[in-house]
Amino acid sequence: MRTSSTRCADTGYRLSSRLPKRYSRTPTKPLVDRIRVVNASPLITLAKVGRLDLLSARDVRMVIPNAVAEEVLAGPQEDPARIALSKGFGAPYPPAPVDLDVLGWSLGSGETAVLSLARSCQAVAVLDDKEARAAAAVLGIRLSGTLGIVVQAAREGRVHSAAALLRDLREVGLRLDDSTIAKALASGLECSSSRGSKIPGRPRHATLASRYGRRTVSARHVLAVRTSPPTVTRRVRRASLSASSATSRPILFL
Repeated sequence: MRTSSTRCADTGYRLSSRLPKRYSRTPTKPLVDRIRVVNASPLITLAKVGRLDLLSARDVRMVIPNAVAEEVLAGPQEDPARIALSKGFGAPYPPAPVDLDVLGWSLGSGETAVLSLARSCQAVAVLDDKEARAAAAVLGIRLSGTLGIVVQAAREGRVHSAAALLRDLREVGLRLDDSTIAKALASGLECSSSRGSKIPGRPRHATLASRYGRRTVSARHVLAVRTSPPTVTRRVRRASLSASSATSRPILFL
């Protein structure tokens, strides 16, 4: 096997893709989706609920730009995110390259650094700011947020109850409405079922879309779920269902 590699800006990370011998003349796309460039908001909110571990995984690298680290370290002394970064969480904190297209959006220093670094690395930008997310969509930068991180962790079995964790995150300042949370949780359940994954103690089941047609679970009932996966399934079955538009667009959380 041959290995081709490229260095991602000034982060010190080397993105590599293994090329089979007989196809060695045809370059393949590096596994850049395994790098997450994180902004201050996900750091602060997840630290308050003690789940900073969700930002990284065995095959996912987390990068915190220097501008974001400085913003967090300038916060209140009792802030859990500041305490974590002061102890070296996520270090080192690389400087972000200057991206003129991102600068044109006049965002904050942290959001600008996250988008610039994610664009140079072709990585995933993890942020919650509305204007920054709009800029990422226009500039073609892969995007996720605190909600997407929680849903992804639930799919991987790293979160006992996504609904309970999202309630805790809202209590500490994450701004999410019931409708957005309900759609995200339903999307997470559908994706898990479509891949044929089985959760111990619960039989394999069809997706919510196939079980209930073109209807979605009411956000009021989804947010009431707070226990184990089998209980989630039973409560979803008993939940009241509200009709949804046939032309509604699915929301993807990377």
